[in-house]
Amino acid sequence: MYSTGSGMAKNSHFVEQVSAIFRKDDEIIVGCQSGKRSLMAAAELCSAGFTAVTDIAGGYSTWRENGLPVNGR
Repeated sequence: MYSTGSGMAKNSHFVEQVSAIFRKDDEIIVGCQSGKRSLMAAAELCSAGFTAVTDIAGGYSTWRENGLPVNGR
């Protein structure tokens, strides 16, 4: 939902871009570092008619703090 550059800005094409890849009934899991942006993104997808959207509550940092599996660094 947000892109970087000189900071964070709302991606006005977010729903359009997601719609080009996923159907409205596909399972979509949304996450970000702290959970704030992903919650907004999930809400926007639900408002656009997506029916199987899950937000990673608390973001990736909470995921790691709870000892859930991660790959990579």
